[in-house]
Amino acid sequence: MSERIDTALTLDALQMALSNRTEIRKLIFHSFKMEGLYPDIPLTKNQARSIVFDYIEIFYNRQRRHSSLGYLYRKVFRLNFVSTKPGEDQIVPLPVNKANKIYQNLLKRFGHQGWWPLTPKGKFYPVYQTEARTSDLSNQEMFEICVGALLTQNTAWSNVVKALVELNKAGVLTPQKLVKISFSRMAGLIRSSGYFRQKSKRLKIFVKVLIKRYQGDLNKIFSKPLVEARKELLACYGFGPETVDSILLYAGAYPIFVVDASPSIVNINSKSSI
Repeated sequence: MSERIDTALTLDALQMALSNRTEIRKLIFHSFKMEGLYPDIPLTKNQARSIVFDYIEIFYNRQRRHSSLGYLYRKVFRLNFVSTKPGEDQIVPLPVNKANKIYQNLLKRFGHQGWWPLTPKGKFYPVYQTEARTSDLSNQEMFEICVGALLTQNTAWSNVVKALVELNKAGVLTPQKLVKISFSRMAGLIRSSGYFRQKSKRLKIFVKVLIKRYQGDLNKIFSKPLVEARKELLACYGFGPETVDSILLYAGAYPIFVVDASPSIVNINSKSSI
């Protein structure tokens, strides 16, 4: 069965309900109302057909994040994981796709940028890497990336650095040590990152899950397929798509773009039709 909804068939299937019974029509459009996609006013037949078309083609297939796809947009999922063959869609990783070509072009033009900054052994301050390092990261380095990705929510990286320095100086930047310190102490150590009480709660819950389910070993998450690993991280309290994608890319070395509303991302998207 095709992963994409067939709009024409769906419209034909709904034709009778749209034109005959008010009760059925209300039931069908209940989910549309819940999504906030049309005003709560009486609809004509043509208006109803237009809304169904817009919902499927514009919203459902292009904008809505789906839990079954690791909270990816269907369009993004298809670009990265669906290889279309005559008569069927096969969900397999594509070794070469549009996003990967963009990455290779950017890498060739600008070179490695040194992300993610990591704290050298015996030091307190994270520094940019002189070369690409993803496949050989230690569990401690991967965990530092996870913490940094969480702390950088709604703040500048310079504020996160201050928090990481405090955690390093206190000697608690490991899952086993963070899970043991008090909430108030953790909040004090990461205060510079802003929203420190919220982030302390999120970090506490994350390290508890990491230890309980994975014995503190991030490799047990990053050894899973991308969609599965993404779904598990998104299930963690306070971890949104941008945070999770940053972790997957920089700590897990998955071939995934971190997508936000920054001008550079919008520009790439508009010119490449991703």
